[in-house]
Amino acid sequence: MSAAIFSVGLVIFLAYFFVGVFKRTRIPDVFLLMLLGILIGPVLGLVQPADFGKIGTVATTVALIVILFEGGINLNIRQVKESLDETAYVALSSFVVSVVLIGFMGWEIFDLPAPVAIMLGTILGGTSSAVVIPIIKQLKLSNLAYMVLFLESALTDVLCIVVTMGILAGYSTGKVSTGAILGQILASLVLASVIGVLGGMLWALMIKKIKGFPVSPVSMLAFVFVLYGVAEFLNYSGAIASLAFGITLANMKDVPLKKIRMQTYFSLFAEEQITEYERSFFEELVFLLKIFFFVYLGISIQFGRWKVILGGLLITVVLFLGRALVVRFAMPKRVTREDAMAMAVLIPKGLAAAVLASVPVQMGVPGGEILRDTAYVVVLFSIGLTALLVSMVERKSRLVYPLFEKLFAAFPETVTEESK
Repeated sequence: MSAAIFSVGLVIFLAYFFVGVFKRTRIPDVFLLMLLGILIGPVLGLVQPADFGKIGTVATTVALIVILFEGGINLNIRQVKESLDETAYVALSSFVVSVVLIGFMGWEIFDLPAPVAIMLGTILGGTSSAVVIPIIKQLKLSNLAYMVLFLESALTDVLCIVVTMGILAGYSTGKVSTGAILGQILASLVLASVIGVLGGMLWALMIKKIKGFPVSPVSMLAFVFVLYGVAEFLNYSGAIASLAFGITLANMKDVPLKKIRMQTYFSLFAEEQITEYERSFFEELVFLLKIFFFVYLGISIQFGRWKVILGGLLITVVLFLGRALVVRFAMPKRVTREDAMAMAVLIPKGLAAAVLASVPVQMGVPGGEILRDTAYVVVLFSIGLTALLVSMVERKSRLVYPLFEKLFAAFPETVTEESK
């Protein structure tokens, strides 16, 4: 027992140390956590995925809930509106191109059923905010490029989860046709969102009307779990309900109450529902979950399956090529050439992809294990390649910079203040 507690403490301490390493070297901490998992798992054989037992399944669900809720409380609708056009162009184009490329390669390389191959694409179609945001904070980007990358990492996590959950729901009901999947996605998005919004209003009422109500991050987290359970009981997406609850709390004060009748009643909601302390609490909680998952992910990578390793590497390379073309043709020419180069290489996959990749196996989806293992490999390679290419672009390495200059020659070297 003492050895286990020592190991847990050491891993958490190293995780914070890796954050400091990232600030100095630009090597993402999550990449180092995965390497740590590989070291103690496949290399040294100290830990096996089976050692986690059922804890892994429960932790997957908890992580999904907390990740989405934390993403929701940090999603400012006003900021989304300011750069919505550019974000939508890049995020949706990149997501669709990624799904098509990965889906085709999953079907061609691993002989996955078409819906499962597409699911692999939807799982890996976004970018990781856990990797992207720390990097862009250290790069000299224009305001527009920064906001597009920031919002893309937040929105595509949601998009990946919504679409993947829709496909999985189709599997659970035995209906995997395009119409059934789209219908399930719409139902999950709308009806689960209603549960989340109503939950946010109910939470605001309780903390205002019930004297001595224990308002704390823990009680808020418990309420998120309740909403998740209610949504799942009604056969809607508990994950989306958790996200909608977070967005509602974060943006409730911005609702145009003057246009709504019964102003006295609705004025209860016209103030901030999330404090900075609560945001910090959930940020730390996500950080702890991130430690567990990326170490667990490293432990779970099976290096004996060379087809999965090589297939994952090939998928990663193709994804970066597709991303470069998306930025070249979808991003408006209101950012500098160097901004465009940075945007082209910032497509790491991360925690949301790792969590989602384990769900099909739990649901018994055919080909789920190959899907999971391939996704884990792509997460590892994509983070490593992102770190390498960002460094090479920043240093104007002769290996990539001349090629990027030609590819993004349509972008200006500088932009006016009005364009930023």
